[in-house]
Amino acid sequence: GVNVKLKADAKNKNKKKPSRQAREILLCLKEDAAHAFKEWEPKYEQTKRQRDGNVFNVNLIPLKFLKKIRCSKIGEKGALSLASDFVRGAAPQLQELDMSYCQMQTRGFQRLLHGIKVANLSSLSRLNVRGNDIGSRGMDTLSAMLNLTIFENLSIIDLRDNELGDAGADKIIHMCLFGLLENVTDLNLSNNMITD
Repeated sequence: GVNVKLKADAKNKNKKKPSRQAREILLCLKEDAAHAFKEWEPKYEQTKRQRDGNVFNVNLIPLKFLKKIRCSKIGEKGALSLASDFVRGAAPQLQELDMSYCQMQTRGFQRLLHGIKVANLSSLSRLNVRGNDIGSRGMDTLSAMLNLTIFENLSIIDLRDNELGDAGADKIIHMCLFGLLENVTDLNLSNNMITD
């Protein structure tokens, strides 16, 4: 018979690990982490995930040279995990964060911005949060964060498809009036149910 475990181990060895000097990475949830975030997860599975220590396909902490992170459907709790990774020292030179269509919603967006603030990721220049159902409440958090010097290099913000509505547009107008968007050169607000 064929030793299946040996074959699987050989296959895993052939997988290329990102070098510590990787500049760009695609971040996904591990297969077992996708269900690990569900409330019905048994206790032994939770402790297994805690023992593994990482819910993503890549451990971000040692990758100090990352300039761009692109995430794929990591959800609200994945956004919380990413924020905590930033706080623990992941990607200190990050310039571009692409969270488009990650289903992180308002709470995930708020925690993500808070993680960026605490981690002091002042080199961040591009933030793409397209299609995350952030809503108008997320604009309050964005307004508070743009008031800080940490976000002074942020020049491109993509907020498309987030159901901001007129209330969200009103908050963005206030950001403009108070000079919070003076460093932003590209702000995309299309498909947000903003009326005349």
